[in-house]
Amino acid sequence: MKYSYYRIKIIGKDPKTLLKRIFKLPIYLLNITYLNNDVYIDIDEENYERLKQLKTSYKFEIIRRYGLRNLFFLIRKYWLFLISIGISLLTIFALSHVIFDVEVINDSDEIKELVYSELQKHKIAKYNLVVSFDQQEKIAKEITYNNKDKIEWMELKREGTKYVVNVEQRKIEEQKKPTKNRNIVASKTGILLKIDAQTGEVVKKINDYVKKGDTVISGMIKNKDTVKKLVSAEGKIYAEVWYTVNVSMPLKYKEEYKTGKEKTILKFSFLNKNIGIFNNYKEYEDIDQYKISSKLLPISISITKRKEVKVTSHDFSKEEALEYALKKADEKIEKKLGEGEYIISKKVLKNKQNNSTIDIEVFYKVCEDITDYQSIEGNIDEINERLEEEEVS
Repeated sequence: MKYSYYRIKIIGKDPKTLLKRIFKLPIYLLNITYLNNDVYIDIDEENYERLKQLKTSYKFEIIRRYGLRNLFFLIRKYWLFLISIGISLLTIFALSHVIFDVEVINDSDEIKELVYSELQKHKIAKYNLVVSFDQQEKIAKEITYNNKDKIEWMELKREGTKYVVNVEQRKIEEQKKPTKNRNIVASKTGILLKIDAQTGEVVKKINDYVKKGDTVISGMIKNKDTVKKLVSAEGKIYAEVWYTVNVSMPLKYKEEYKTGKEKTILKFSFLNKNIGIFNNYKEYEDIDQYKISSKLLPISISITKRKEVKVTSHDFSKEEALEYALKKADEKIEKKLGEGEYIISKKVLKNKQNNSTIDIEVFYKVCEDITDYQSIEGNIDEINERLEEEEVS
């Protein structure tokens, strides 16, 4: 075998005598080493076969193999161990590319159910394969766009084999029907910045800390401790509230656009590797039209519509990636803001560079409308009677 040879020890009474005999034969040696009374020769495979055919009382012991012959020898010797290692590495690789948990973070069960359903359509679910960073960004944008009447913004973040989905529900400006009696209460915890009361009695002050549900403008107009009148409180309350935004920005940024060219191909998939038959597009986007897959193995065959895309890449420096990540974080907050709402301040809490991304965590102080309503049940006499009972007790 080319580039393979052996180091042989000649075992016998007088190895040097045998060497003299070998020199007279068409056997070619690569090297000879004398160590005390021992003789070692380096010989290639072809000449070693000739040497073995030599009729002699001397023995030849292989001390070491070199080149491909040594590689094959080690494979034969440790094949079971190597297969075990290979299977282990393949299993670890496969499991690291499988989703084992998806968590949607939102207070509304309806929104959670909606997002879980949408993620399922995009194969973001338990025991499916993880997707690339660009794909998960695309999925988050698509779900937000398709449900813009219910979702304000959405962040899809991979943490190992788990996806964490942060969702902000869209505020729907409902026409507030005048109610008989109501209070204006805080919809979130925060520090009051502005109280714009049209009707009702203001019971909190600027810079007061309020919790969700605390009354700020009361619909109970009092004279001392006696309720004289019940009204429908009208007005707006603004408070400083707090958000933490996590952004992951790739150091290599890709921008793509469709050229309009497309074709139907046969595609084989294994883990995250795709092999397309009859394909000559360098960059593309796939839409599977018919797919056969295994529930036990990460293998599938599909008839796919493949659309050509052109991709432009840009390598960011750490400073550029950090700047873009901060802009992206600002955009996520600004999408939540309405009229009269604004960012007060921001602070980068974490700034970590991984192999291919810059991950940041930004803390925001935001001036936000936290106006909410709470009905007042009962009449003045009943309320006064209850207040008196509470004072006595």
